[in-house]
Amino acid sequence: MALREPYWPATTAAELQESTVGDSLRAAATAVPDRIALVDGIADRARRRRWTYAALYAAAERMARALLTRFTPGDHIAVWSANCPEWVVLQYGVALAGMVLVTVNPAYRRAELEYVRRQSRTRDISCRRFPWSGSQRTGRRRRTGIT
Repeated sequence: MALREPYWPATTAAELQESTVGDSLRAAATAVPDRIALVDGIADRARRRRWTYAALYAAAERMARALLTRFTPGDHIAVWSANCPEWVVLQYGVALAGMVLVTVNPAYRRAELEYVRRQSRTRDISCRRFPWSGSQRTGRRRRTGIT
C-alpha cells in the first residue's frame, strides 16, 4: 500500500484517554510504587542506580517544582545531552510542570543549537549536569530516593 496522504486521517474507532505523561507516571507510582521503573544503563552493573516508580515520581515532582521557580507552564525547555537517567527525570518534571520539552541532538554544534533554540522558541537549555536535579554525576550515590 503506497502512502498518498502526508498524514494518517483521524479515526473515532477508539475513545481517547484524557491523560498526560505526568498522569501516567503518577498512576504507576500509585499502583506499583516499589516496582523498578528506571535503571541507569552504565556498563558496571554494581554501580547502576535504580529508581522505583515512587522514587522516580518524587524526583520528577522535585524537578517540576524547581522548574516552576524559573519558568511558567507552556515554556519550551531544551535538553542537550546524551541519554542518562537524569534526562528521564527532567522529561517527567517538564511534563508535570506543564512545559514543553525540546530534545536536542547532543552532537549538534553551537550554530545548530542556536537554530533549534530559535525555531522552537526555547527559553532555556539544560545540558549534561541538569542543574535543577541536584544530582550531578560524582561517582558516589546521592540521597535522592535513588538506590
